[in-house]
Amino acid sequence: MENNLIGNDAKPVFGFHKGPIENLNINQYVLPGKFKMTAAGRKIMKVFRLKRWLFTGIYSKDFIFGMAIVHAGYLSELFLYVFDRKDKSLKQFDFLVPFALNTNFTGSAADGSFTFKNSGADAQVILSPKQAAIKCEIHKKLKIDIIFTRLADSLNLVTMDGNNGFNYTMKECGMKAKGIINIDAKEFAIKKPIPAGSMDFSYGVLKRHTVWDWASGCGTDTKGNNISFNFSRGINKNGHSENAFWINGRRFDAGITEFCYDDKDMMKEWEVKNKNVNITFVPEGKRAANISNPLIASVYTQPFGTFKGYIKDKKKKYIIKEVYGVTEKHEAKW
Repeated sequence: MENNLIGNDAKPVFGFHKGPIENLNINQYVLPGKFKMTAAGRKIMKVFRLKRWLFTGIYSKDFIFGMAIVHAGYLSELFLYVFDRKDKSLKQFDFLVPFALNTNFTGSAADGSFTFKNSGADAQVILSPKQAAIKCEIHKKLKIDIIFTRLADSLNLVTMDGNNGFNYTMKECGMKAKGIINIDAKEFAIKKPIPAGSMDFSYGVLKRHTVWDWASGCGTDTKGNNISFNFSRGINKNGHSENAFWINGRRFDAGITEFCYDDKDMMKEWEVKNKNVNITFVPEGKRAANISNPLIASVYTQPFGTFKGYIKDKKKKYIIKEVYGVTEKHEAKW
């Protein structure tokens, strides 16, 4: 039976869902305090308040890769980066398109197609229940062809966002990844699948001003278990938490986490902690931006590096051996 984002009462179905939500039936949604919405009101909501994004990443001992397609209604964005852990070099691309022209989100996190296209870039992510296929070409500079094998135990959560909005997020960390990235004549190849893939699908009616901290990583513990995680603060927090970790593909809820960092020097060590989590992040490089205009603002720092420390479930403590990934401090007005 298909599961819906919006229930029969025209409200989001809040809380955890067993698997990816198949039907993003936003046309059945009515803003709190209203008995119905006009066609014009619904269109305005979709253009100015409905936000969608799909991020895919690889965190490996050789490189850290990230690509996101963002659809904000009145604007869309494709950003992509590759951080070489050997020589600490960073290659990145960023494209903004007004009115989200040629940017399409079709289907859902369970089974969907997500594309961005302009004169300089052509990117797509095709999701099916078993895999995620990631492709991108940037004229004479970059070509990507990556496959993720999806987890059976993804995190799916719908939370309130303020008094009159909501957000649905789907997270999968530690997926097996393989493929090739060619960028400026340098090749990063994963011929044998490794559990280093990460994905974040988010879809919601969000506040204009949004702030979050984030940490995501993949690797192994001292006993050879595959360990991966997603921790955040500031978003998806009302009544529930998107904080989770995966051990050999099995998900455990982590609870509310606290972030500690020096916001005057983001390249100093970070700490992420709660009763189940005690990890330290050691940055090696970063990407950052300070974009501000009358329509949007995006101020962020996203370091790349390694994690150390431990994570616990109810029975065991997992001591991190090699975990690579990213952290982020982000403030957006959109």
